[in-house]
Amino acid sequence: GGTSWDGSSDADGCSNSGSLTGGDISPPGQPTCVRVTPGSLYHVGGWFRGESAICSVYGYTDNTCSTQGATPATMMGNFLAQIGTAQTGWAFKSTTFMAPTNFVTVNCGAVPSSNMDQLFLSTTLTSFSTP
Repeated sequence: GGTSWDGSSDADGCSNSGSLTGGDISPPGQPTCVRVTPGSLYHVGGWFRGESAICSVYGYTDNTCSTQGATPATMMGNFLAQIGTAQTGWAFKSTTFMAPTNFVTVNCGAVPSSNMDQLFLSTTLTSFSTP
């Protein structure tokens, strides 16, 4: 299923913002294709709250992310944000990967009762780990 906007839940507690809740934010066939530098380290993650969420990074050789780096697509990073009983507080989760290809997609999803905020793909981590 798809995501929905939760204007009452924000990792920073900002009343003028919110977060995504539940569903897959990068449905198959519609991911955002991002250029990366092969051999460089990247960080991917965000702030999560609830039962469970997962993010996966896949590598591709073309700028439309239709030619997979391997069959199936090379998975460069994968992490469970939270799993088990519902978490009422926000938790920062991330992973690091070395890009073996020129382009990647990041797919994140969560169960309907979970929230995701401030999702990122970056060569630096420090600016994202504090809400």
